[in-house]
Amino acid sequence: NVGKKSKKGKSKIFFIKNLLLTKKIVKMMHATQKKNNFIIGKVIATFSLNLIQMCIKKSQIRSSSHDNSSHAGILAKFEPLTQVIVNCIKSKENAIITGSIKILNSVATWPLSSLKQNYQKIVASVLKVLEGLSLTDYDMIRACFKLIANISNIPAVLQLSNQQVKILLQFIEQFMFISDNITEVLDCLSVFFFVKLFL
Repeated sequence: NVGKKSKKGKSKIFFIKNLLLTKKIVKMMHATQKKNNFIIGKVIATFSLNLIQMCIKKSQIRSSSHDNSSHAGILAKFEPLTQVIVNCIKSKENAIITGSIKILNSVATWPLSSLKQNYQKIVASVLKVLEGLSLTDYDMIRACFKLIANISNIPAVLQLSNQQVKILLQFIEQFMFISDNITEVLDCLSVFFFVKLFL
């Protein structure tokens, strides 16, 4: 038991330290962008997003344990990063867009106030991303539809406008049968209609 507690404690410290490091790196990213140092900015942004994703995977937080007070510190550290990650969806670089969407998929159900305030913005940004995708952008298509499904599945948080519903259904029709290996599109459709009909 002592060994397990020690391991969890080290994992949390690792998580928090890397989040603080990531925040500094993100600030550096903005500084480099202002200096028009595009290549360095892209590398730093991609590295930061990968680091955050690694931290999430190494953390002990799971959907069933969000109410655990021991995770309050980790969640508090993650709050300031949420808006930065949401803004990354608007990047013109696929690696940055994909990284931010994957992170949001991992934390979609975390009890973060900054996340709840951005659900509408996230979905609007993802729909915009889908506009520019080709039928061969498999990874991005998976990530986008998975995120919309994850957010739609959270009770009473997402209210799409009629126009957004129309656009979403058009994208579902467009990407539904592009590959047998992509199930996220149909999963999104199932979640969407379940929520509309029963919740």
